[in-house]
Amino acid sequence: MDSDQKNAYESYQHDLEEDLATKTTVEFARSITEQQLQEAATKGKTSGKELWEILMSDLSLKSLGELLTYEIWPRGKQLQEVMVESGYATKEELEEHVAAQATETSQLGEALVDRGVLTRAQLGQALMEQQRTGHDLSRVLLNLGYVTAKQVADATRADATGAQPQRRSERVADVLRENGMVNEDQLSQLLEEAERKGEDLAEFVIAQEIVTRDALGEACSAHWGVPYVNLTLCEIAPDDARLLPEELSRNYCVIPTKKEADRLSVAMADPKEVSTIDDLSMLTGCEIAPLLAWRADIHDAINRFFPDGTVGKEESAEQASASVKDVREEGLDALVESASVTDLVASIVEGAIHAEATDIHLEPQTKDLRVRYRIDGMLYDVMTVPQSIQAPLISRVKILAKMDITQKRAPQDGHFAMLIGEREFDMRIATLPTSLGERLVIRLLNPANLFLGLKQLGLSQDAFEQVERLIHSPNGMILVTGPIGSGKTTTQYAALNQINILTDSIVTIEDPIEYELPGINQVQVDARTDCTFANILRAVLRQDVNKLLVGEIRDRETAAIAVRASVTGHLVFTTLHTRDAVGAITNLVNLDVPRFLIAGSVLAIVNQRLVRKICQNCKEEYSPEERVLRDLGYKGDIPDDLIFARGRGCNACYHTGYRGRTGIFEVLSMTEEIRGLVRGNAPEADIMAAAMTAGGRSLLSDAMRKVKKQITSVDEVARTVMFRN
Repeated sequence: MDSDQKNAYESYQHDLEEDLATKTTVEFARSITEQQLQEAATKGKTSGKELWEILMSDLSLKSLGELLTYEIWPRGKQLQEVMVESGYATKEELEEHVAAQATETSQLGEALVDRGVLTRAQLGQALMEQQRTGHDLSRVLLNLGYVTAKQVADATRADATGAQPQRRSERVADVLRENGMVNEDQLSQLLEEAERKGEDLAEFVIAQEIVTRDALGEACSAHWGVPYVNLTLCEIAPDDARLLPEELSRNYCVIPTKKEADRLSVAMADPKEVSTIDDLSMLTGCEIAPLLAWRADIHDAINRFFPDGTVGKEESAEQASASVKDVREEGLDALVESASVTDLVASIVEGAIHAEATDIHLEPQTKDLRVRYRIDGMLYDVMTVPQSIQAPLISRVKILAKMDITQKRAPQDGHFAMLIGEREFDMRIATLPTSLGERLVIRLLNPANLFLGLKQLGLSQDAFEQVERLIHSPNGMILVTGPIGSGKTTTQYAALNQINILTDSIVTIEDPIEYELPGINQVQVDARTDCTFANILRAVLRQDVNKLLVGEIRDRETAAIAVRASVTGHLVFTTLHTRDAVGAITNLVNLDVPRFLIAGSVLAIVNQRLVRKICQNCKEEYSPEERVLRDLGYKGDIPDDLIFARGRGCNACYHTGYRGRTGIFEVLSMTEEIRGLVRGNAPEADIMAAAMTAGGRSLLSDAMRKVKKQITSVDEVARTVMFRN
């Protein structure tokens, strides 16, 4: 396959993936032909099995069932018939796929019922609605308001880690049975009646005075191995009780009872709920010691320590509306400065820092505000906040960032700093108006990342030696490429730290400035004052500068000035968004940079990604799926010395199996041979082959070195490098 054919095919693959992600079932089906499907299977990257997996991930059960029987091609052919004829799958395999998704839907519903967040009646109603709409069960449940996004995420996470917790009602039933508190007939009747009324079995039998709260509490304590506390008799210091904001205590149905060093005792309605314990540990940074307490007692205790609170108390719709109206009449400022909202903001930020998150997302939903943390590049639901304090919560953050709280219909940017422990963290804030309210994202800038050296980024020894030598060049251009969030800025900062010597004048042009670098002059791009990359770059070149960092080449003008600066005595660091190193050359050509200038100015192109590291606390050996190994180039027997590892999932990594990230790199150094190929308009494949011959290493090759060292897993490499989700 020549270069033009390869480029055309890759373009077709990209378009096909876009179609899969954005079009409806029937639109997608009509947009491709039988011949295109066969070409996709035979020409390389995307096999028929992968195509089916994409369909399975993007379409609902109802849509899949319809698609298999829909006549989408000429001659009345159905998708099922085409896939079987083309060897993508057998008819039995297709039926198994649909059955497997139906089972997965059923498991999610059962998991939510088991956790006590969904009643049987609600599940039945949701399943009927799912049959009508064809939507995923999770989406139906969210639309009906039966569950929150976090509750769905918790149930899914527990299922993914193989945890199959016994239903709370079943655990309580075991205690009642084994302690002879009721007979089997009574127990069956009580279970049926409690489920019919949608009540917790333990609370139900206490309310019916069948057993006393202390008798059942002590029995459950002995059976579950968790201390019982009677909150009506327990003395709790007010400062301890308020270690969690009121809203969190009500949402989780918990209340802190005592804090000793880094250990926090918390009374919980369900002390066996691992995800709640994980979340509280993440939010507080403490080891959580769970205590069993009854739900009604916890609510009474919360009301006692937060006597003026309204969140979570039962009230009619008319009362709730009047309450919100009163708040508005009193003025937003007073509510924004209230202790509960202030504490809630502090808890959310501190929790993100304890969890080593990079971003906090505050996203308005129909009935609440969803809070999510981005940890190691992935978003996780942390909590939901009642809609009644959505506005004051957002406003509190905007006040801290010195933003206009009255402006809610236009995007805004701001920043503030917060002292957490002995470290000061900078926060970059961005708001976006949505149909449900303002969406707010907080970027956490960890000062520890500022002083990373090149070796700490994950560069192999040979790649480190290449880059370390090149960054000390007197002039030329070093390009760092990769998608958004791949660590390009961190790499550039690490390089500048390596060469930040008193004899050089160094200037950076950034949008935005993420960290303040000691001894370096940093300039913020601001289109409102005409301070664009190109205009600032022109001015900087009149400032007797030795080394330049241009945050990103976005247009032809910036590209032309940056390239010319690199051939007139300046060392220029900059970035481009490309999939691979050699693609940066094509991007520069598309920006009208002459090939002879590219060949004469570029010193090296560093392409990178970030992969999650296996959690060392729960690392285990395993055998990956064959399809993943095939994607990564293993077609025969696996070498004996190659032992694959993954994280099983534990409290230390929040049951993800990963903790922390590292970089994977491919470094394309511009040798004389490669410069000649660039000047001669050689295909990308020839340039890449020359780079490999000169000792270069591809992104996949570097990733597999880290797999062999059990730093990361093959699944993570497939997700990051091979773009498998």
